[in-house]
Amino acid sequence: MSTMLICMCMLLDYYVENFRSIGGEQHVSLSANNGIRDTPKEGDPDYGVHRASSLVKYVKVMAFYGYNSSGKTNLFLSMNRMKSMIIHSIRLNDGEHLPYEPFSFGGDWENKPTSFRVVFMKDTATYEYGFSYNANAIVSEQLYLKIPGRSRKLCFNREYSKIEPDEAYMAEFSVDAKQLNANRLLISLAGQLGGQVSNEVLGWFRTEFDALSGSRDESFGAYTQKVLLENASMASEVKEFIGKFNLGFNDLWAKQIDVDQIQFPAGIPAEILAQIKSQPIIELNTKHAVYDEQGKVLSERSVSLDNYESEGTIKLVHMSGVLARALHDGSTIAIDEFDARIHPNICKEIVNIFNSSESNPHGAQLLITTHDTNLMSNKIFRRDQICFVKQDCCAHSIVYPLMEVTLANGQAPRNDSNYEKNYLSGLYDNIPDGRNRLNKE
Repeated sequence: MSTMLICMCMLLDYYVENFRSIGGEQHVSLSANNGIRDTPKEGDPDYGVHRASSLVKYVKVMAFYGYNSSGKTNLFLSMNRMKSMIIHSIRLNDGEHLPYEPFSFGGDWENKPTSFRVVFMKDTATYEYGFSYNANAIVSEQLYLKIPGRSRKLCFNREYSKIEPDEAYMAEFSVDAKQLNANRLLISLAGQLGGQVSNEVLGWFRTEFDALSGSRDESFGAYTQKVLLENASMASEVKEFIGKFNLGFNDLWAKQIDVDQIQFPAGIPAEILAQIKSQPIIELNTKHAVYDEQGKVLSERSVSLDNYESEGTIKLVHMSGVLARALHDGSTIAIDEFDARIHPNICKEIVNIFNSSESNPHGAQLLITTHDTNLMSNKIFRRDQICFVKQDCCAHSIVYPLMEVTLANGQAPRNDSNYEKNYLSGLYDNIPDGRNRLNKE
């Protein structure tokens, strides 16, 4: 893995409110807990954490556990929704509806806005950006910036169409109300107009943060295909990554299929056929050894990944591109249903790769939802790397970390506990008072 100088980018905090099964605001903190001394790997004191500065330390992997329908997927969908809205906001026409999906199982949530907020570091600067919206308009939007040696600064505050930029950022965030539209995000418009700070924020969402579904791997599979076909340098890192798991093949590569040589069924409408031919068709191939009955290698045979390999191998190959990219760039990736179709030992190895200071020197972050309790071990995770998602009595999804659980003896979980056994026994099921919505009312 390359040790070239990498822009340091990391997620510190994520907040979401009133989205699908999530009602009241939920907070995910990636900041490492300075009050614990958990050392899953002897000889690697920074296993599981990355030190951004003398004051900032964050976890490199966080696993979210919870029963089916607890809301884990909705949590990760909310991250994807935030990113998608930011990236595509500038394309919205005036009057287009926004993707508003409030909590709809009681209370007055359908009359309240959905809110997203992130805190992330990029190089040495800390950005805090968030917005709230309903079906028709952006209700509020704010951006804060903290530069070392200076106090935290509010760059701009927006309430509907009213924008209040800080004097220092007046030129960037004072825009014509006619350009903004009620449904557009100011950060996106300012970025299109060349704003420096806004493009730092947009750049983080575009290239340094991804939220993906591990059960539907077409999107990141397309990225892996493209890298293997067009980027020789990154392709070698993808092959190095996938080669760690001994999947039974000796090589992996991509080739573009000549669409004109494909025999399509008769009767396909011309416009659909034209659309198919407008996009390149890329096929991934694997190369296997051919043996005699004594196990001696006689030759090699190339086969199509999609036609010959298992569903788990296909997913792992597709996922290898985005995982290798995150390790190369030091970026953040969130994968829902991470362990779907993947062997537990391979899941463990991927987690170890991201946790390790040696294999993850740039501090890339991996957030996962999983049911793989084999990972729930003090030999793999620090206590501040495990979170739970559970629905309360009113069907609200509540997110809480292992470190906030109080056991029957009134104590927090110890670092020599059997996390897996305790979790499966229900010892971590009680939502902490500080996280329970009902206890706040």
